Amino acid sequence: MDALVQEIEAIAARVFDRKFAEARQGPDKALRTPPEALALRDKLARISAKDYISIGEAALLLSCSDGHVRNLISKARKRQTKRPIPFTDLEGVTVFNRLALLAWADGRQHEPRSGS
Repeated sequence: MDALVQEIEAIAARVFDRKFAEARQGPDKALRTPPEALALRDKLARISAKDYISIGEAALLLSCSDGHVRNLISKARKRQTKRPIPFTDLEGVTVFNRLALLAWADGRQHEPRSGS
């Protein structure tokens, strides 16, 4: 019985050593994070580290196109919306306070509309 337990433990140790060696060398291709996901993670980390972000960065955070963000800015400038997107014009350069933008997107900036 002890010989059987020792043999099982030896097999388990070899399996563990083999798997640990594979983990040090890197996971299989099927388990690797795609480069696009890594790039997105890095972009989002850079955006999260900033107080003010660009139109392109705002579009990425809102999961929409730059053009849509520009349309939202245009409507806000023309006062054509009840919920204007919060932006700042720095003498021709449009930026967003990241936290204010996220609060706006989450709906925390405005009073609830009747009938919604």
